[in-house]
Amino acid sequence: MTNRVVPATISTAVIFLCTLLGGVQKAHAVGGQTFLDVNGDGFVAPSDLNSLITHLNSLTAPWQNPVNQFDVDGDGFATQADFDALLNDLNTNGSRQVSGFPNGLELYDVNGDGFIVPSDLNSLITHLNSLPTPWQNSVNQFDVNGDRFATSADFNALLNDLNTNGSRQVSGFPNGLELYDVNGDGFIVPSDLNSLITHLNSLTLPWQNPVNQFDVDGDGFVTFADYNVLLNDLNTNGSRQLTGFP
Repeated sequence: MTNRVVPATISTAVIFLCTLLGGVQKAHAVGGQTFLDVNGDGFVAPSDLNSLITHLNSLTAPWQNPVNQFDVDGDGFATQADFDALLNDLNTNGSRQVSGFPNGLELYDVNGDGFIVPSDLNSLITHLNSLPTPWQNSVNQFDVNGDRFATSADFNALLNDLNTNGSRQVSGFPNGLELYDVNGDGFIVPSDLNSLITHLNSLTLPWQNPVNQFDVDGDGFVTFADYNVLLNDLNTNGSRQLTGFP
């Protein structure tokens, strides 16, 4: 008889929050990857599930993006689009105290104080103005293709760009997610590729999400969907040591 994992207690509030933020969508893995090793010890076991539950229960600001407070529209990046979304919300709904849970990805409480007010917009503006170059990924400089992970796909994308367009100084804004300025110096040159290679070679835990250890389904958020993915894996495959790549 297969032993099923009996998870630690997860609060009703967390379940409700996670349903709103991510559970309404089918759990999926970006690029086919699931990151089951929450604790980063080379094993997937009930302790990983307990760590995830503890983290979910610790979330106290459901109107603030837990991954990147400046990413108010939940697309994985802090950009002009976030400024537009927050400004439109303030113009439409005014300053206010928020409680309960947002309807969808309306993560407008940048400061995490329970209020949506102009100071949230000011914090976002300050952050956007501090970004050194729009050609560098502000969340993870090594994620040059904007899929939230630094993988061989990023190496291929940057190498292809250098082979096609050559070394060059960049200005203005990229067309789409072409975040090839790894070093953030305003140039796309072989040293950017070297920095990316060094980073990729340093990765030692391929089964743990390098951006957020609790995001096991790789969708950019920690939600009840991650809990479901990890619990289902443990019940299906049991505790085990992990080798190779997911």
